[in-house]
Amino acid sequence: MWASPSPDREDRLIDGDDRAARPRSGHPPGDLGTLVSGQHLCALYQDQDERRQVSAAVVRGALAAGDRVMYVVPGPPELALALLEAGGIETGRPLRGGQLLVHSFGEVYGDPPALDLTQLVATFRVALSQSLAAGFPGLRITGEMGARAWPAGSLEQLLLWERLVSRMLGEVGIAAICQYDRRQLDEPAAALIAAEHSGVVTGGLGPPLALFIASAPPPALRVEGELDLTNGEVLARVLRARLAASPRLRIDLGGVTFADVGSLREIYQIAAGLPAGGEITLANATEPVRRALDLAGFRGRTVVIE
Repeated sequence: MWASPSPDREDRLIDGDDRAARPRSGHPPGDLGTLVSGQHLCALYQDQDERRQVSAAVVRGALAAGDRVMYVVPGPPELALALLEAGGIETGRPLRGGQLLVHSFGEVYGDPPALDLTQLVATFRVALSQSLAAGFPGLRITGEMGARAWPAGSLEQLLLWERLVSRMLGEVGIAAICQYDRRQLDEPAAALIAAEHSGVVTGGLGPPLALFIASAPPPALRVEGELDLTNGEVLARVLRARLAASPRLRIDLGGVTFADVGSLREIYQIAAGLPAGGEITLANATEPVRRALDLAGFRGRTVVIE
């Protein structure tokens, strides 16, 4: 394991060189709110508060997209979950619904110096296939890199590892965010590491408009927040993925504070295309949802309102 971070240069884990001044080190910022499959972002946090904020934002971003998120941790899962809870993430429901997975670095990547790209691609193809089969539209990975053992002077090895992971993500179609403790890197090393990613996280840290949380037993879904024109495509993507896993879906709307007619129309239109025996059940509809339903007057044999 890496030693604890220290502000003293001599205690830093990785030092770079003047290569960081070359043009390739300049990268656009990354927004967690617009993360797409195959994208590989880097998050550089300055202290424990920023670490908590970034970790929670990454997981929250996955929930906002309805994606499964794999959280790769260096220590006990309980500590990682406590970090997320402190950041405002209620982890119980996504854990039970299989949307939040917590694994050790070794379980996911094995030994970094011995990284086999072919094997890594095969492993993550399986992980993505399992996620899609479970009703998730995509898979995201995030991990804490600051406590991982890298031999002294191994910056080149680390950069090669990140480069291979970038290739794997692009080939398989998985999004990832690598988290680094900025205090463990000197300025050139931080720039070189950032250069191996498609961007550095600077946006999307605030609360999203809505969360789409998988519930147990699957393929139930809970929606929290607001549904409107801005997240209509996300709603449709999530519903189609859930219904691909099972043509019968129960949607818990108990956490919805606003829903426009267009969002509800999307639900009815998708339900209309279900095969025989398919059905969407709208449960725990809040007053704003019932008002919109009454206003629109939607009817459909494949939509049941509890």
